[in-house]
Amino acid sequence: MKWFWTISCDNTVDDSLVVDSADLGISPEEISFGKEINDWSELARMSATKQENDGVPDDALQNHLGLPVYSPRLRATLEAGEVRGIQYLPIRLFRPNGQEISGFSIANIVERREALDRSQSDYDVFPDDYFLPDRRGNVRGIRRAVLRERALAGCDIARLAEFPASIYVSERFKTNFETAGCTGYTFREVVTT
Repeated sequence: MKWFWTISCDNTVDDSLVVDSADLGISPEEISFGKEINDWSELARMSATKQENDGVPDDALQNHLGLPVYSPRLRATLEAGEVRGIQYLPIRLFRPNGQEISGFSIANIVERREALDRSQSDYDVFPDDYFLPDRRGNVRGIRRAVLRERALAGCDIARLAEFPASIYVSERFKTNFETAGCTGYTFREVVTT
């Protein structure tokens, strides 16, 4: 199966809604751990506070936190296509004038896999004298990821345990996204071994 790196804030509508404020009730970093969140607040909210950020929301919503926030259309498309690996956390989404846009959810990617092929990828690690000892030797940034396909078996979207900032999706995810005409992401194929 082919795998792709998601590129957010690309393939957008002409005048996009851009979120610049949030009150989620938890730290945004907790959403990139690859674990289910059981105490999600129904009061979690995101907003576009500036008039210049008002517009049409993309299906993969542009936001200042870099979180995957999906429209009702994208969620329905992925669920109908049996795309696995996402816990949907509903949010209240607001325009600058206070009008609520219903149905959006943060896509908590519950799949975190050790799938980076370190022998073929191009990446940097934190040095041995890094001031935070727990990060020493860990992946600091990836220039070119090569993924181990076997490590990604059974899921359609994942964060790498080695570097959770990036999101990778299967061909099934990409096909469903593009067939539905969704906006907000483009995809770059990654090499798998």
